[in-house]
Amino acid sequence: MKQEYRQGIIDFIKMQPNKIHLTLTFREGTTERQAEVTLKRLLWEVMGRLKRRFYKKKQFLTGIVSKELQSNGTVHFHAIIADPHGLVQSRQQFEDLVRFRLSKYPVSQFSSKTVTDIHKGFSVQEYYDKGDCALAKYITKLFENWSISFDAAQNSIGIIGEGDIAFGGSIGRL
Repeated sequence: MKQEYRQGIIDFIKMQPNKIHLTLTFREGTTERQAEVTLKRLLWEVMGRLKRRFYKKKQFLTGIVSKELQSNGTVHFHAIIADPHGLVQSRQQFEDLVRFRLSKYPVSQFSSKTVTDIHKGFSVQEYYDKGDCALAKYITKLFENWSISFDAAQNSIGIIGEGDIAFGGSIGRL
């Protein structure tokens, strides 16, 4: 069951016009709820800055988010962001928008332990797939961990769309 579900997510990711891989790491002690709210707010604000089409025509970024707990118990996100409407012009543009938006949040909220940008706790990379779905497999790795229940693995995955992120069972409709 877990592997079939995971494969469905991987197949879904393969079909999307993926553009960006965003990693966001929070400081120790940040609650799961705080982290989710911050991620949702960040993506909403980035979309709002990309183009006015977002507001006028309701064109959104979409994608998949994986929520993980680090060894210290702090939430960490990986997001594969798709761009079906051509809102993102470049990785650098997206990174600059993320950096700008995060600069408006309390700096103490983000950790720099496992990310490339030491000061903000995030990393933005171009999405890549060499035909082996390595990144899609990586962000769905909790489905391989037999000590984690199917429900916990399922609740670690969220769908980005319509200006929001839905975690858990809602992805079952893929």
